Amino acid sequence: MADAPKTTDKGWYTVVDSEDSSTFIYVQKHGSKQLVCSAAVKSSMGPAIGKDVALKACESIKVK
Repeated sequence: MADAPKTTDKGWYTVVDSEDSSTFIYVQKHGSKQLVCSAAVKSSMGPAIGKDVALKACESIKVK
């Protein structure tokens, strides 16, 4: 199951849940290309970060 997509000034994001984890997916459009960033926000198999931290990290990516 996935959260409904939410928009930001730079793109949009959602959280996709599976049985053992949740993955934060963030998409930014840069001209004709898209940049996709993802992070584990819940995992039974190892470290994960908070959704707010994932959003901040993904939005900080600079494209040249």
